[in-house]
Amino acid sequence: MSSQAPLEKLAMFARLALVLLPLFLMLAPVAQADNAVVGNGTGASCNEAALDAAIAQLVPGATAPGGTITFDCGEFDVVIPVTSPKSLGFGYGAVIDASTAGATITLDAGDASQHFLITGADSRVELRGLVLLRGFASAGYGGSINVGTGTNLLLDGVHFGGNRATLSGGALHTEAGSAVVAQGTRFLGNSAANGGAIAANGALEFTDVLIQNNMANGEGGGIQAYFNQTTLLRTTLDGNRARHGGGLLQRGGELEITDSEIVSNLATQFADGDGGGLHLQEGADFTGTNLRLAQNHAADLGGGIYLGGEVGGGAVPRSLGIAARLLNSRIQQNTAHNGGGVYVFGLPPTSGGRFAMLHVENTRLINNTAFLGGGVYSRGIFSAYRSVIENNVANSFAAGFGSGGGLFLESNFDDTSPFSPDQYTYLEDTQIRGNQAGHGGGLFASDHALYLAGSSFVQNVAENGGGAWVQGLNALLPMARAAFVRNRGSRGAGLALSLYHQMSLQFLTFSANRLEQGSGVKGRDLWIQANGTVPMEVELRHVTAFNPDLRHGATVHAEAGVVVRYGNSILFGGSAFDGIASCAGAGSFATDGGNIVGIGCPFMPPQDVTHDSIAALALGALVEVGAAHYHLPLASSPVVDFSPCSLLPGPDQRGQPLNQDGNGDGVASCDAGAVERQPVEAEPILFRDGFEG
Repeated sequence: MSSQAPLEKLAMFARLALVLLPLFLMLAPVAQADNAVVGNGTGASCNEAALDAAIAQLVPGATAPGGTITFDCGEFDVVIPVTSPKSLGFGYGAVIDASTAGATITLDAGDASQHFLITGADSRVELRGLVLLRGFASAGYGGSINVGTGTNLLLDGVHFGGNRATLSGGALHTEAGSAVVAQGTRFLGNSAANGGAIAANGALEFTDVLIQNNMANGEGGGIQAYFNQTTLLRTTLDGNRARHGGGLLQRGGELEITDSEIVSNLATQFADGDGGGLHLQEGADFTGTNLRLAQNHAADLGGGIYLGGEVGGGAVPRSLGIAARLLNSRIQQNTAHNGGGVYVFGLPPTSGGRFAMLHVENTRLINNTAFLGGGVYSRGIFSAYRSVIENNVANSFAAGFGSGGGLFLESNFDDTSPFSPDQYTYLEDTQIRGNQAGHGGGLFASDHALYLAGSSFVQNVAENGGGAWVQGLNALLPMARAAFVRNRGSRGAGLALSLYHQMSLQFLTFSANRLEQGSGVKGRDLWIQANGTVPMEVELRHVTAFNPDLRHGATVHAEAGVVVRYGNSILFGGSAFDGIASCAGAGSFATDGGNIVGIGCPFMPPQDVTHDSIAALALGALVEVGAAHYHLPLASSPVVDFSPCSLLPGPDQRGQPLNQDGNGDGVASCDAGAVERQPVEAEPILFRDGFEG
């Protein structure tokens, strides 16, 4: 037995060694990367040779590749001339840190060389606190830095100034598969053929970055991004210019901008310049949140934003290309020939290809200017939710008054194919107000699929169609749940219609619109003409056209060839004593019952009635709450529970159900007009613009 004891002890020690060996390995010293210092405490000691020696100490390194380079150059700022590009990376991590030097360290390439080349898969390079001036890439990319495929670069507090590239990326060029993160960094006064400051094929993530006064003859004055992911947070693009995309041009990929400003950029290098602030192409996906686009200009299309697309032949399928969203943002004081604020590309009715889409939510488009579409020019998909399109102007000193002060909606469908538009405009709880144009102060739409849901046209001005001008095939869609209030014009101060087909107007309120003085003025609330040889029929269903200020001019003016049929409506411009007609023109008028009408409108008692005065209608003061504008009838009003609900199922202009007992007599019926009084109504707030905070 005793002879076996040493063997058992040996086995025990062997097992213990196997357990402890990993712990010993963890505690053993790990080889560290090399660090290096440029300079020995004086400015003269900080030169290119010292920088080269420090980089050589990191590559391959006495201990291991990589490490950190710092500077000891004394208390005064130092400029180090650079005559050749410095290669970093090679698959390792390297840091060049000038942030702790106590003075500014500038690398000046004198318009003769790039500063850095980042190469090698999985390389991780950090540059901190450097100033990189006058780099130059002759017949190359990245005037200051070129970032190779598979590499990663961090820029922290770096300043790029006056760098140039004959091709792309005046300061910075990144190859596909790379990633650049920048924070607290500035790109000022750089230039290139494309991407005045930055040309990126790899991912960009910028925070607290300023990109200012850069220039490209081609694309992307500030940034040109190709099929990558670009993320900008608290970043400013200011005063950059290019042919297309003065601030930024994104082809494909994804663009996300948050809490940032894009201001005073220009797409004016050539007369066809598009996208003063932003230019998106080739199916790019874009989301902007808390974004301000202001005072940008494009020579041609899209002063603030240009959303492009591609036209193919008839055999090419139609599909959505660019999808863009703006949330809680402002597009203001931008200018272009067409689409002062935004241009949304769309396809002609019979063409294939890819069209663009823009959705804005809680966003303001204000004080933009163009010849067509001061605020928005769209042939694709444009939708707005709880937004404001305000004080935009469509005019041109060269061409005179334009069309669509707020929105210009170009032809995007016809009657040669089944009516299923893939391109359209949808306005929900949105205010179009204070815009100006020659035609369609608030909106001009021609053969364009237009949907309204609780939106309003207020205080817009135009020669024709103060609130809106709608023409062509829009008649295939009902115009419903909207208000036209205090607009001004000479024909159709509220709404002008020039139609090829019949049209239905449903649950609309017209109030306090005003015709300008002079000859030929007609249609204070509504002017209708038949734009063809076939008589056009226009239905008015649950419409309130009310003239509280007794302004001159007929409520509805129908030209020859137009038939206006009205039911469950209020058409009241004034009484016989006031001498203001409610229905006028060479067209014809017919009642479908349930109406309260004034002078000139045929009526059929007892289904229709007239009254002696505006006051007798007891409609109540105009309620203005956000995009909602309407007259709520008093419980004692004769319009309440006026007739059976037979023409439309509802809901009313406010989204409330019809066939309610609004006067409390125990019998439910339909009110005349756009608004159905409910059995219980809260005391209305007469004014709220929706932006109280």
